Amino acid sequence: MHSGGIDRAERETNGPITWDWILGQLTHELPDLVEDFLREFRATEPYPGDQVDQQDIADTAKHTFEVLIRRLRSEPDPPGTAGLIERLAARRAQQGVPLSTFLRAVRIDFRVMWLRVQRIAGEDGSAVLAANAMRLLDTVDGYVDALREAYRAEASRIDRTDAAQRQRMILRLFGETPLVADDIELVATRLRMRSDATFEVVAVMGEATAAMIARYGADRGVGISESASDLILFREQRATDGWRRDAPGIGGYVGDVQGLAGVPGAARVAREVARHAPRVPLVLATEEEVWPTVARAHLAGVFPRYTEAIDAALRTVSEHERGRLLEAVGSYLATGSVKETAERLFCHRNTVINRLRAFAELTGFDPTVPRDAAWITVALAPEPARAIMQSHKLPR
Repeated sequence: MHSGGIDRAERETNGPITWDWILGQLTHELPDLVEDFLREFRATEPYPGDQVDQQDIADTAKHTFEVLIRRLRSEPDPPGTAGLIERLAARRAQQGVPLSTFLRAVRIDFRVMWLRVQRIAGEDGSAVLAANAMRLLDTVDGYVDALREAYRAEASRIDRTDAAQRQRMILRLFGETPLVADDIELVATRLRMRSDATFEVVAVMGEATAAMIARYGADRGVGISESASDLILFREQRATDGWRRDAPGIGGYVGDVQGLAGVPGAARVAREVARHAPRVPLVLATEEEVWPTVARAHLAGVFPRYTEAIDAALRTVSEHERGRLLEAVGSYLATGSVKETAERLFCHRNTVINRLRAFAELTGFDPTVPRDAAWITVALAPEPARAIMQSHKLPR
């Protein structure tokens, strides 16, 4: 450490302490000033992990103090430091250092400079120091403000570039041209995903679109593909089904998608599921839940006779009787067990058998016969985006 004793003795022969003399001493003690900064920097650990190389931090501290001291003396910035602020801010933004963390580190400059000029000035220079304290603070604040603006400009540029690159990769993934293994690896790398991971895919429509964009638009772990009619989201699958239940509206969900290459196909399935999803419960629908509705929609224009016959037959009995029959049939088709159906409905097994037989006699379709059961399932499927089957309809 530089004691400053010899310089103080020499100064006393040349007159009183001045601000310029204090700054001259500060320049002379620049290596110690950098050490002061590094010591406090390491104590606070403002940069997590290995985001920034230690030599980079030391070099930046030295250049920063040189600039600040010259500005305090109303001198030009040191040669070779043109654009220093912009380069430093851009580098920290590129290194992923959060803005608040970056500026917190920079503000250490003021503290260590203030402590050192206090030591240099001593009691004799306290008045000079007090007169220039705001100048020191304003100079550091001006430097911090410039860094903040430069950082934000670079962060915005990075976001625009990254967003554009991600969108190009997503368009490529969902494009009509089939992708080979190398293409998939490239897309995965640019999206920061693993090509061989297990994925989950969501398709939403209507009001849910804006809600999902607001919720996941800034999440770099989620890929988003938007069209005029729907929104597709995909990400590496997580342990729980939370995404499926994170439903702001009507949508479809496909999980256990093996590899990024399988995402486009899963998206087509999720989109079809979303188109046939019920309004309630408010949970993203799955293939297992909507396949009867999808089948009914496709068969209605091709083979309408059977489904229409079942509907017509059920309309011939009272609403109460229809509800009792469909309750028994729905539970039986869901479980395949007379015993379990009886337990669910809190009735005797003979009652279940009688209701199944009554349904068969009424409609001509026997729930205990697999082929007939398939037609019954399709015929009783709900319309898309309509209330899910209640107790008087087939449970799903």
